[in-house]
Amino acid sequence: MFGLINRWLGLGEDALTGGEVLGINMRNALIQKYNPRHAIERARDKVAAKRALEAAGISCTGTVAVLEDHQQVADFKPSRDMPDA
Repeated sequence: MFGLINRWLGLGEDALTGGEVLGINMRNALIQKYNPRHAIERARDKVAAKRALEAAGISCTGTVAVLEDHQQVADFKPSRDMPDA
């Protein structure tokens, strides 16, 4: 099976054997090879990705807060800003 995956990814026949972990650099290279830049940027934006998934009818967990900068992180108080469980 890994031979088929290796050929599809354009890797050497024995690049992935099943007993190895795909490194982050190889993972990133494969993502860039098979996805347009705008799609990668959209996926990295967690809020935009969640909106796109929900628009496609894929349910997602609720959003507690969207923090835009370091100051908002510093000001965030879980006892005040988190919803009651």
